[in-house]
Amino acid sequence: METERKRDSVNQRRIDYWTPGCGKTLLSNALVNAVTSDAESNGENHPKYIRVTSQLENKYVGDTERRIHALFNLARRRATSGNRVIIVFANLAAVLQSSETVASQLKAEFDEIRHMNQLIVIAETHRADLIAPFLLQNGRFSLHVRAHRPDSRAAQEIMMKHFPYSTSSSGRGQAVAQVNELIDHIYDTGEGNLIGEVQYSDGEKKLLYLKDVLSGAMLVEVINRAQHSAVIRELREEAAHIKIGDLRLAAESVFQDREGLVSALLQNDLAQSSPETSRQVSHFRTLDRLSRSTFIELNQNQDS
Repeated sequence: METERKRDSVNQRRIDYWTPGCGKTLLSNALVNAVTSDAESNGENHPKYIRVTSQLENKYVGDTERRIHALFNLARRRATSGNRVIIVFANLAAVLQSSETVASQLKAEFDEIRHMNQLIVIAETHRADLIAPFLLQNGRFSLHVRAHRPDSRAAQEIMMKHFPYSTSSSGRGQAVAQVNELIDHIYDTGEGNLIGEVQYSDGEKKLLYLKDVLSGAMLVEVINRAQHSAVIRELREEAAHIKIGDLRLAAESVFQDREGLVSALLQNDLAQSSPETSRQVSHFRTLDRLSRSTFIELNQNQDS
């Protein structure tokens, strides 16, 4: 029964969406691994895995559509021979933007495979608003999985997974204490972490803080930079373990490196329409560390 439930859950055509660095690719890989494990436990052949990046995009009229048709033809042939086939679009929005008729071609291909449970299609995108609505209907990308930004608990799990602490209980305890102290600092909603304000079309306003632009990838980068500082100290024959000061400096440098991208991140996160809501952002402003403000007007009726 458990195996049957797993089969039913992966037979969906699904789309993983939202902001960069929050685990869309990891979610897709986890599903691929689950399907592979399921096949092995049932004595089946390993699934055929096709990851589509930019190879479908072409400047010539009709060529992208031709390549999509060839891709699904290949997948159908493999699926009808008894193999499971998994197609993953690494950036669906980019594929759809290459031509106005690409979405229609995808719709036609989905209609062809509607009852082929051996064929699994996954799409990743950080611009759900650019996906044609008819591709999000039942039988196409009907399962929508939003990869949220990490909350404080998820942030701790991410950082501890990558934190190079000693295996002793005291080593882990010290690492947990340092990570928790840094997370408390990052997720604080004090004035020092304020980065902007957003206003929705219904008049609601919301203050934005550092945590609102934080991603799992940024947390991993903080650990990597802190570890680099510890290695530099070791070369100087000083203490080699990561200190809380290393984490704070690393976090500050990661946020500074991305400070110029805050406006783009906010537009990507806030101005788009997700599959669940049509609420739009009317405008927002961002604040840099010197409290200089930049006011950015967004067209409420803009058709992205």
